[in-house]
Amino acid sequence: MVFFFAITGLINTITALILGSLVFLSSKPKKQVKISFWFVSVSVIWWSFSYFLWLSSSDVNNAMFWVRMLSIGSVLIPVSFLHWIYTLFEIQDKKILKLCYLFTFFILLFSYSTFFIKGVRPIAGFDYWPIPGMVYNLYLFVGYFGILGFGLFKLLQLYKKSSSVQRLQLKYLIAGVIVGCGGGATNFFLWYGVNVLPYGNVLVSAYPILFTYAIVKHRLMNIRLVITRSFLFSILVLLVSGFFTAAVLVTRLFFDTTSISTLIFINVIVGIIIVLTLAPIRNLLAKATDHFFFKNQIDHQAVAQRLSNLVSTNLDRDELLIKMARELRDELKVKKADILYYYHQPRGCGIYYSQKTKEKGTYDPAIRKHLLNEYHNLTKFFTKYSNIHVREEEERRLDEGNDGVYQRWVAKIVNELEGRGVALVVPVIS
Repeated sequence: MVFFFAITGLINTITALILGSLVFLSSKPKKQVKISFWFVSVSVIWWSFSYFLWLSSSDVNNAMFWVRMLSIGSVLIPVSFLHWIYTLFEIQDKKILKLCYLFTFFILLFSYSTFFIKGVRPIAGFDYWPIPGMVYNLYLFVGYFGILGFGLFKLLQLYKKSSSVQRLQLKYLIAGVIVGCGGGATNFFLWYGVNVLPYGNVLVSAYPILFTYAIVKHRLMNIRLVITRSFLFSILVLLVSGFFTAAVLVTRLFFDTTSISTLIFINVIVGIIIVLTLAPIRNLLAKATDHFFFKNQIDHQAVAQRLSNLVSTNLDRDELLIKMARELRDELKVKKADILYYYHQPRGCGIYYSQKTKEKGTYDPAIRKHLLNEYHNLTKFFTKYSNIHVREEEERRLDEGNDGVYQRWVAKIVNELEGRGVALVVPVIS
């Protein structure tokens, strides 16, 4: 039984190390976000690896040393998590964060004293379970439940104010915090003599799993490409290693492996097989990971090629833009992908619909001409600010309360896009 709980500590170490390293080595998130997330990961790694070594201890002195070490890691987890939340969501008022750091530093001053941990004792099948001191009680209620609870409260606040894109990210963050920290909290029962085994400790790995899903599926910290490539590479390495090992074991049964020439021949054959099958396996795995993470992610190169073919085979502008709108709708798997075309001479606009629109009981044609003033705000704004605009992300920036000419323009544009049912605008200037 003790071995099982020790292994949960090792599993938590590996999952935290993998996710923390991928985020830290990625070039996408801001430096402060990467560093603060690495701080969270190091704290979890410190706690969980010390947890593994503590339950693997064979004498009281060794166990006592690792109990103190794992407790240092657990003290750092709440404040590092709160710091990451502040940097990730750019929360400016950091007075409470500074107070949390002061409290954490105060607790760490007692980490090697009996005020923090009195000693260890046998309980519920464990030989060396720790006994809390007075300062540990303070850490548990103010540090673990207090700081983590405040961090969860900030996430819930952000969830209520956020757009739907950010809400999806926050949903998995909140779930990861509740499941992971709740699972870790099951260790505290035996500290206070309550005979409840820490089976929830295995749930600590839920936080990197749910965070990874938020990264991959909902663009949290914008490093999903790093995650999926690393996942794909890991599977390929495991398959190649497994195939090579299996080939060696099988050949020992049928060939004389003491002969150097035989070994060279076998290695060459295995190498050729790996080279010939690696690309198909990689493509198959890529499709599988895309389906799992992205539900048939769009092949951008194939879409670009089809649009290029349309341009080269259609000379009439109206016919071309109608076909492009429909092609984009079908390939991007959206309800509609309309094209707003701005005419310089005469000044006006035309919308090329990806599907016919029904108004007043009749179907309109695929093209509708408009006077310029009907789309004046849109054409003027997107001519000046020609980058890609996601309406929900612009709404989030408005919620942050920044003022200025650009923000006042955005407020107009967001309302107009919402009224027209537009979620994404991709300006093309020529």
